Amino acid sequence: MYNYLTEIQIEKIEKTCQDAELMDGIQKVLLSAIYTQGVLQKDKPANPLHNFSWALAEVAVNNPVTDELLGQNLRGQWAGVRLLEIGFQELKSIKTPPKEATLSPFNEAE
Repeated sequence: MYNYLTEIQIEKIEKTCQDAELMDGIQKVLLSAIYTQGVLQKDKPANPLHNFSWALAEVAVNNPVTDELLGQNLRGQWAGVRLLEIGFQELKSIKTPPKEATLSPFNEAE
């Protein structure tokens, strides 16, 4: 990631990840796009492994679909959540590279 992020982007991502409330809020917003049954709740942390298959099954009862199509939808939603979780883990791993020490040409002892 470091090869396509600017130094400022790296610093801002690192600072954002240090704010647990902000990260939880961002995760809830992004997961809500995948969780179509509204399982996210205020004042409770987002759980990326929350079982959303029940919502798919409920839709299938009211709008008959084949088990094959239901399985494809379930696999697609799982893949989306898993990739999003991987992305959040990668965000948390971004750290500002340590700055190299530079030697001063001046003798501070004088």
